[in-house]
Amino acid sequence: MRLFKLLALEDELRHELMANTRILFKYMISPKNNHKRCLVDTSSNSHIDFMHRYCSKGTQVEIIHMKNGNHKIRMYDDGDDKWRIQIVGNDKFPERFRFVFRGCPDELTDKMPEAYPPMDEFYHTIFRVLPAYCRDHVRYKHQQKIMVLVKDIAYLIRHLDQVYGADVEL
Repeated sequence: MRLFKLLALEDELRHELMANTRILFKYMISPKNNHKRCLVDTSSNSHIDFMHRYCSKGTQVEIIHMKNGNHKIRMYDDGDDKWRIQIVGNDKFPERFRFVFRGCPDELTDKMPEAYPPMDEFYHTIFRVLPAYCRDHVRYKHQQKIMVLVKDIAYLIRHLDQVYGADVEL
């Protein structure tokens, strides 16, 4: 009986985690909220001369040589494109990096039931990058909304970890 309750709680937490992640994505890619912030990748393939890719621990870094002589650096997790988070830097203005979301995710990328809690590179990237990005590039009232969503996601993942780490009596 206790095992069924534990599995039901875990399922409920996963659904809540997914709902919060969707809200975060929708908020960040909404035209209303990304006004004056470049959250869309504007470089098209026709402007790219050539590109180097480096993969490491679930993260891919691309160094792009543009036809106009500029360079761009992109970093994103190399998982499902629906989950891609990308940071774009330009060598002309290295301090002006951009944080790019690639669409709204429909499903978790971690494979059930082997990857509990779902702390894959996607969530690591959110926790590592979003606070710094918000501090430097987002108006204060929007910072609070984003950071509340990120904290909610972090608490849910911690709770999932506690649920999974609990002793189960069979």
